[in-house]
Amino acid sequence: VGAGRAEVSNFSELSNRINRGAIWLLAEDDGSTPARLATDLARLLNDDDMRVFPVATLSGGRNLEDLIFLNGIDLAIVQADTVNAYRDIDAGLYDLMRKRLRYIIKLYDQYFHIIARTDIASYRDLAGKTLNFGPEGSNTFLTAKLVFSQLGVEVEKTSYSAIEAMARVVDGTI
Repeated sequence: VGAGRAEVSNFSELSNRINRGAIWLLAEDDGSTPARLATDLARLLNDDDMRVFPVATLSGGRNLEDLIFLNGIDLAIVQADTVNAYRDIDAGLYDLMRKRLRYIIKLYDQYFHIIARTDIASYRDLAGKTLNFGPEGSNTFLTAKLVFSQLGVEVEKTSYSAIEAMARVVDGTI
């Protein structure tokens, strides 16, 4: 019996040490920069005392909610404008985010591209057209919604994946 207790004690100490150094990092996984960055950070930072666990997620907006409410989540990579998008989505949650979350570091610049057929010469020509903003709640969706709102250009929004959206551009439905 004594030997069994010693083994459990060693296991318990090992478990505590491993868990103490675990960092759970959320990143939207659509082949995006945040997903690649999370994997790179894990490769660079992992050692005997710390292990970074990238968690692939479906949307940047949901990452913020999970960071606040999901047990065990330590960090999330999100675009800077994603937090601000919550002002219009859910004011109460936006206030909670501003109280409970902290900006740590700027990691990279995010570019916003508008791809259109050759008959579109300006963003103003997109008024009334159907545009794909990416999956609803994704970083791309939230940024596109914010940009077009600030430009004052009303468009019909769709939420297709990038591959499906490109196919629809080619066939003329977008």
